[in-house]
Amino acid sequence: MLTAAHGAAAGATTISSNTVSTDIAPEVGITGTPVIDPASKILYVVAKTVENGTYVHRLHALDLATGAERLGGPVKISASVPGSGLGSVGDMLRFDAAASRYALQRPGLTLSGGVVFVAFGLHLDRNGFHGWVMGYDAQTLAQRFAFCVTPDQKTSLSNDGKGGVWLSGAGLAADSTYQYFSSGNGSFNANSTHGRDYGDSVIQITKTGSVAKYFTPFDEATLQTQDTDLGSGGPVLVTGQNSAHPRLLITAAKSGKIYVLDRDDMGGFNPDGDTQIIQSMKTPASGIFGSAAVWNNLANHYGHRSPVSKAFEYYAKAIELNPSESVYYHNFGTTVYLFRKDAREFYGINEQQVFDKAIELYAKAIKLDPTNFPLASDIAQTYYGIKPTRTEDALKAWTNTLHIAHDEIEREGVYLHFARLKLHAERFDEARAHLSAVTNAMYDDLKNRLARNIEEQEKQAKAAKETNAPPAAPEKK
Repeated sequence: MLTAAHGAAAGATTISSNTVSTDIAPEVGITGTPVIDPASKILYVVAKTVENGTYVHRLHALDLATGAERLGGPVKISASVPGSGLGSVGDMLRFDAAASRYALQRPGLTLSGGVVFVAFGLHLDRNGFHGWVMGYDAQTLAQRFAFCVTPDQKTSLSNDGKGGVWLSGAGLAADSTYQYFSSGNGSFNANSTHGRDYGDSVIQITKTGSVAKYFTPFDEATLQTQDTDLGSGGPVLVTGQNSAHPRLLITAAKSGKIYVLDRDDMGGFNPDGDTQIIQSMKTPASGIFGSAAVWNNLANHYGHRSPVSKAFEYYAKAIELNPSESVYYHNFGTTVYLFRKDAREFYGINEQQVFDKAIELYAKAIKLDPTNFPLASDIAQTYYGIKPTRTEDALKAWTNTLHIAHDEIEREGVYLHFARLKLHAERFDEARAHLSAVTNAMYDDLKNRLARNIEEQEKQAKAAKETNAPPAAPEKK
């Protein structure tokens, strides 16, 4: 990111920690985790550089294969919003070179609904600066919006402003409509008329950067002054709960508290206690730094121990929660394939349609994880159950599997499957050729069994051909 090809000026360098803060050492460059769009094969990443004494953040859109810039990128990150808070000029607050110096692009980038979300905290809660969230069009890199967490209050240099978004490195959480993030120590007045400061809050924003809902703990002032802010935990979304609150958000704080919120009614601010939210609980931890994990173990549990119908439901919900996670589609496809009777009854489809559904789920998984050999093998093996056999589709699937095999053992295993398919298609010489490529002793038993089957079925095929042959014409005298 330090060359002209990536938009940098001559002499651009990464940033020594000594010039901004010691919270990241020994230097600052790329901190927030990039995000990848598997469809366009673009990696979005933010880099921080210093160029002739000027501090710059740029959003890059890099080709996954070549690393070259795409979409006319990079774009220099800058913004201005209405605000009278610390650092404002003429009732406008700017994300400029001065702000960029102490801005910490700590959260991972989030791609949702065609928008790349980029969030900023502050190196060591630098006084006089602010947290920001910005949205960029994923196709053009045009800025869609800029949101400042604390644009207004300025009564105290040490305690106002701030509201950094850092999330211990997590990205913003997203559903089909909104994005969610927590802010750190900072001024708060959102509960007042026209208030726009959201320090120590969990914030729900639209794809245009407008606040839709929020939650702020009753003790936000204490959290702020004691540096036990809410921003240390990245929100995690949980959906499909069989309760009065089917759409949950879970987050945690440096205070050691865990908060459970209803995304449809996040609670706002109640100075008398957090009784308006679903639950808050104090843990023994002196601080929680990171995000909760919602995995598909519950679906796995139902898949193994029944009722399998619940596994189908929970895998679908896991995919809704995170549609970019390959393992959900993979495990879902495997469960459909293994429990075909349950799938027939649950979805009201026939046996062959069950196979098609499994293949469809596997195809989505391999698109997200194209070099996963076990996944590719599962896709190919599914074709064995389809009647009549779709030999060419199966061969194509095994060919794709062969291309991503990691070693000779995996490759020779694929050759055995080729031989099996060619045997079924009565292409006996081709089947023998595949077997001849298998030399590892671990496959000897299977290789020998297939070789015997080839000889036996070839004899049967020849005998059947002779039996069904038309009688010879009588010899002329």
